[in-house]
Amino acid sequence: MSNLSKGSSSSQPVVDTSSCRTRRAERGRGIPRYCRCGEGPVIRTSGTAKNPGRLFYCCPFESEGVPLCRFLL
Repeated sequence: MSNLSKGSSSSQPVVDTSSCRTRRAERGRGIPRYCRCGEGPVIRTSGTAKNPGRLFYCCPFESEGVPLCRFLL
């Protein structure tokens, strides 16, 4: 059974465009394949008081604990 808009003689179903937009927006999300230096990012665990135990992606190369190419997600 299709939903028709009130007073419409067309057989076109009514489409909820908000769910289409949501699905499109979710396609771009996900795990990053490369950091800014071209290498695959690694998952680290935060040790800060603000985000204890929180996982994040960063560059696999570090200089004194800071991601070398400044990639951080």
